[in-house]
Amino acid sequence: MIRLVVTDIDGTILGGESAGIRAWSAWVAQRRASLRLVYASGRLVGSVRATLLAHQLPEPDAVIGGVGSEIHLAHDAEPWPQWTAHIDRDWDRNAIQSAVDAFGTAEPQPAEVQSAFKLSYFARDVDDQWRATLRSRIEATGSVVSLIYSSNRDLDLLPARADKGQAAAFLAAHWGIAADEVIVAGDSGNDLPMFEHGFRGIVVSNAQPELARASLTNVYRAARSCAAGVLEGLVHWEKADQPNSTDAAT
Repeated sequence: MIRLVVTDIDGTILGGESAGIRAWSAWVAQRRASLRLVYASGRLVGSVRATLLAHQLPEPDAVIGGVGSEIHLAHDAEPWPQWTAHIDRDWDRNAIQSAVDAFGTAEPQPAEVQSAFKLSYFARDVDDQWRATLRSRIEATGSVVSLIYSSNRDLDLLPARADKGQAAAFLAAHWGIAADEVIVAGDSGNDLPMFEHGFRGIVVSNAQPELARASLTNVYRAARSCAAGVLEGLVHWEKADQPNSTDAAT
């Protein structure tokens, strides 16, 4: 049974044809009495909420923003204190920022995308060795971070306990929802952590290479893009829950 859907927005729900968004929204509406919905975005929650309103997307039970660095429940204006307390460990923002600045090859993103628990940079086409060296420089300050890299450009540094996957798992535990009752959907590298907690997953056809080519288990790879692909995956997993179903992840 599907009890919780956690989905990215940009490139996962949005970005395709409006008919796909309408069909996905209708699927959610028909099951809303028994289904919790969470949006998980790289953008901060204020920006996410403006997008939900502009596109008339279904209202969520929570929003995970800033790549997992913040959670807002329902319509709460302030971040969820339980999550903030959970991630606020071994995080010295100033020391981390100084270490990255000294490294010299990452460009800070605009101030409006930065937050107390998220440092974001442009780091174009950097390899695994570059990221490993940067992580070592940061850890030398005594801080431990989640280093999230996506789209061969976007570098996000968060507290070690913060990413989209850990935030989704925290919410599922809070609501008493088992891992196999959670469906996650995404399109890029910052969604990868959502596929690491025993949830069932959906990768849309327009996914970035870092997700499309990742070795993942218990995942349905949709033939369609964006919202239409998410809906395709949800229908697949819903059928898989039916008695005597032979459907399996691809």
